[in-house]
Amino acid sequence: MIKRFVILIVSVLCLLSCKDDFTPPSKKASVVVEGYIETNQLAKVFLTFPFSLDDEIGESSYQNFINSYAKVVVSSETEREVLTFKKDDNLIPPYYYSSSLLVGEAGKTYRLEVIFRGDTITAVATIPQNEVEIDSIWCEPIENDSVHRNLYISFDKANPQAVSYYKFYTRTQSQKTFYPIKNSTLSDETYEPQITVGMHAGAENVVDTSTTSYFSLGDTVTIKAATIDAESGQFWLLYDNETEYNNPFSNGSNLPSNINGGLGVWTGMNSVRKQIVVQ
Repeated sequence: MIKRFVILIVSVLCLLSCKDDFTPPSKKASVVVEGYIETNQLAKVFLTFPFSLDDEIGESSYQNFINSYAKVVVSSETEREVLTFKKDDNLIPPYYYSSSLLVGEAGKTYRLEVIFRGDTITAVATIPQNEVEIDSIWCEPIENDSVHRNLYISFDKANPQAVSYYKFYTRTQSQKTFYPIKNSTLSDETYEPQITVGMHAGAENVVDTSTTSYFSLGDTVTIKAATIDAESGQFWLLYDNETEYNNPFSNGSNLPSNINGGLGVWTGMNSVRKQIVVQ
């Protein structure tokens, strides 16, 4: 099964290439980026080579598209670190670049540099100052279903003076990583002042139709709720919209990437985690 990171890369390329009026850049992008800098967490960057829609992608062939030869640097005004190429068998693809010392801090701006074959690809992301202050988390029964529950959280707008963007993930006791919920990105532009969000169980990839969106009684669920910077928020909103309401492999639009010289997104996240036992 192709997991989320491969699906994102395929979706980005399809969304860019399938639009009738899309004009390709004068210089072909050499790198596709999916990177995160998160409060109190090490920076993490996934890199792949662009590929055509005729290429076969699967668990046995994804290594052919992993870019393991780049120099990846993350820096702020006070820190700079060259990221290390690592492997995590809980992920597919399991290869990524990670910092060893540099962790994200709220309010800081981080520059990403990917140096590959003489080109320098750059992006800038700021971790929002305000975090999601979850004031309530609860379960509700489902009609004609005695073994599953709906899960909700509520919180006030992170910044009443400006529009904020949010991204939500869940992880159960049997999962080794967080997965984004369905329609995981939210803008609070039309909310005032409190926001309620259903925490549907995150699927491992955007084409997974076998995973129920409900949690089972007795599940221990960890919710990760994050405010994210505006540029990546706009990217993820459109990405969610395309994967929810359209087929990203046949219909698409230009994703508002913040990667200069490449494709993808570099996301700044101010995240909090809350846990609940489903009852």
